[in-house]
Amino acid sequence: MDVSTVTANFFQTVGIDPLYGRLFTAEEEAPGGPQVVILSHRLWVSRYGADPGIVGRRIRLDGLDQTVVGVLPATGRLWLPAEAFLVNDAQLWKPLQFNYANQPPRNFTFFTVFGRMKPGVTLAQADLETVAAQLRAEHAVHESAGMRIRAVALQEDVVKHVRPLRT
Repeated sequence: MDVSTVTANFFQTVGIDPLYGRLFTAEEEAPGGPQVVILSHRLWVSRYGADPGIVGRRIRLDGLDQTVVGVLPATGRLWLPAEAFLVNDAQLWKPLQFNYANQPPRNFTFFTVFGRMKPGVTLAQADLETVAAQLRAEHAVHESAGMRIRAVALQEDVVKHVRPLRT
């Protein structure tokens, strides 16, 4: 089963509301927090017969009981590039319960960050390379990793390799 882990505010950021139930909370994202999942629409239909009563029930995943807190709509599928480090077309979603305190400082270069720009802000205004250059200058781990920060439109990033079919 394909499972992706995301922060509690991920679905709000990308503009997806649940069909049934709710999205993750900050408490569920904390290390050792409640074991909860959100089902994809496809899994909800194929395995649970499109039963809205699945919300609140417990299912077994990797030997642990998980409480289903939500079901995504059919339109809630995400087609992301491989470098986003999320499973394309995940069947289950779990909150990221990551213990940052147990990691070396400034060593989170493996995260993909999604954000929503304020209305009226252009991509040019949101250029983050200056911030990245400063971080690389101040922290050797970022310099050695060649860390880059860039703002791109999600739609543009998702379809960047798509080309018209030649006939």
